[in-house]
Parts: sequence; C-alpha cells; structure tokens
Amino acid sequence: MRHHHALVLGGLLALATLTAVVTVTPLSRAHTQPAQSAPHCFWKASSPTTVLYFVGSVHVLKQEMEQEIAPLLEMTLPSFQQAHTVVFEMSFNWTQQDAYQNLIADKMIDTDRTIHEIVSADTIAVLNQTLAELSLELAKLQRLKPWALRDVLIQAQRKKIGWQHQYGLDQRFFKKAKEAQKEIVYLETAQEQWERFEAKANRLDAMPDDKQEKYLRETLISLKDIEHIAETLIKAALACDLSVLEKLLFQMEDQELYDIVRRRNRQWLGKLETFLQQEGAFFVVVGLRHFIGPENVLHLLAEHGYAIEQF
Repeated sequence: MRHHHALVLGGLLALATLTAVVTVTPLSRAHTQPAQSAPHCFWKASSPTTVLYFVGSVHVLKQEMEQEIAPLLEMTLPSFQQAHTVVFEMSFNWTQQDAYQNLIADKMIDTDRTIHEIVSADTIAVLNQTLAELSLELAKLQRLKPWALRDVLIQAQRKKIGWQHQYGLDQRFFKKAKEAQKEIVYLETAQEQWERFEAKANRLDAMPDDKQEKYLRETLISLKDIEHIAETLIKAALACDLSVLEKLLFQMEDQELYDIVRRRNRQWLGKLETFLQQEGAFFVVVGLRHFIGPENVLHLLAEHGYAIEQF
C-alpha cells in the first residue's frame, strides 16, 4: 500500500514512487546534514566567487497556508533580493505541458474497450462510489485505461482537499522572480521533461490488465488516507524535519523511481557547478525531496568541495 500512498502524494515534495523500503545512510552532518534545531529548509553552497541559495520547495500547498510559510518567505527574502538569477527544476509553461498530455492521449484511451470490460464488477463498484465522492461520472471516463483513470482520480482527490500547484512554493517564487524582472533559468530542458513524462506513460501502458486493475484498486483504497498523510508530510516539510520526512518517504519508495531522483540530482550537478564558476548569487528552488537521503544535491556539491551551510 505504501506504493500508492506515494502515488497519491507524488506532487508534494517531488516524491519518488517506490515499492521496496530503501535503507539510507545519514549524510555527513558537517557538510550536508542540517542542524536538528534549524527551522528552515534553506541552505547555501559557496565558491570563491559565487553563492547558490537553495530552498527546499513543497510543490503543492493549500491556499490558506500563508501563515505557515511566512517564516520561510521572510527568511529567504534578503537572499532572493541579492540573487540576479532564479533557478527552477523545470518550466511552468502549462501550454507546453498540455501539449505533452495530448501527445500521449492515444496511450491513455482504449479505443476498443470500456473500463467495464477491463476490470471486475467489484472494482467498478468501488470506482463508482469514489467517483461520486469526487463529483465525477464514469460515463465520461469509461474509455480511459485503468492506469490513466488512476491518475485522474489522484488529481481530483488532490484538488478536492485543496492541495494545488498554484499555491506551492515554486509558483510563489516564480511569481516574485517575474515581478522583480530577475533572470529565470531551469535545470531541465523541455525535451528532458517530455522524455521522462513519456517514459512513465510507456511503462504504465505496458502493464497487463490485471496489474493495472490491481494498481487502480489499491489507489482507490489509499485515496482515503491522502489528507492525513499529506498533512503529516507538509508539517514536517515546513518545519524542515528531515528525519521525519526521510522515514516517511523511504517507507513509500521503490528502487526504480528512487533511482530517478538520484539520476536527476546528478544531472543537475553539472549545471549547478557551472553557476558556481560564475560571479554573483543564484537562488535555486527545487523540491525538498532532492535534499533528502544519499546522493542528494547538497551531498553531491559537498563531495565536489563546495562549502554547504544551513540558515
């Protein structure tokens, strides 16, 4: 079941979706492990000419969480003002992302069968009950394959309980950067985003019907737990309680998607080092997940000799 909790919560901290528990070794406290009393997930990496300020972002939040995030926004303001460039994981070009979604629409839709012909009557019964709770109608979704229908349910449940990208820290800093007319750059290209998105769709689409139904059923069950788990994760994230986050996340992750996080961190390293060879200050906003566990972003930079400090 932990696999599906991670699926449902996947946007909060850029969680990897995993099935096997991963054993991790704590990072060197001198270089990359925040002091336990530190209240904020806010760090800097320094070279003789440059400083990179890092904010561990929560990608989706509720609109009413202004008070909870205010201390972090206040803490980071001077560094944000100092920075000439703001760096994000990926573009917030929703038109482009909609185009990506359209490109895989053929994979999501079964032109020959409806969902009633793919999954059991018991699953249909649970599905109808869940859809009613989400104000959705199966008649409008019946051509979706089980894995695609599962994704629709996850997005609908997030929206129902109020966790939305538009209120996340990324969007808040992106808006501030635009208003301040700062240079904005991204750690990943549009092509890299699309390739990862397509690979996920291909992997899910290749699953046999019985496995897709199993994932759909388990997701239907796990949807009921999303709000409690999300509240726990967000509370730990805003308090920068990495020990709690590490315990929660690594209970939910499998090796394949855990490797995706590590691979992304290593791919970003080259660009981050390029920034550190320049002059001035950069303000980097990436998911808090990328600061947890071995081979996290700070760990990699420390291994390459850069000084790491938490505020």
